[in-house]
Amino acid sequence: MGKGIVKKHKALKVILIVLAVMVVLCIGGFFIAAMHTQIVVGFIQKMADTS
Repeated sequence: MGKGIVKKHKALKVILIVLAVMVVLCIGGFFIAAMHTQIVVGFIQKMADTS
């Protein structure tokens, strides 16, 4: 009976770790996307200013 409880806790820890990694990757992805859009918008504005 004790072993089953340990297995459940292990699975729960794995699920929590996977969720945490996914959240970190999503937040990182949003920051990278935001940075790229700012770079692209800045580049477009520079091109518009020169023409």
